[in-house]
Amino acid sequence: MAISFVKEQKKQKYLIAVFAVVILIIGVFVYQNFFRGKANIIIPDVAEELTAKKAEINFMALENPILGILQQFEEIKLTSDVENSAGRPNPFLPY
Repeated sequence: MAISFVKEQKKQKYLIAVFAVVILIIGVFVYQNFFRGKANIIIPDVAEELTAKKAEINFMALENPILGILQQFEEIKLTSDVENSAGRPNPFLPY
């Protein structure tokens, strides 16, 4: 009986120590986030940074002779069996 009583006291001492550490961590967290003075943050003037800039398009780039060499892709034509097996006419209707 005495041995189990001593084991329970040791277990209780460890639990008290763990509880104290948890309370200490929570206390430090609360102090750091709520009770400490706020840092001075300097916010720059937003109006100066948000001025609209004019977009300029260089249309001379489209007159480049290299672009004249480019060819268009051929149109891909579907056969009738692919068109018919593509799915249901209204896929949102339940079966």
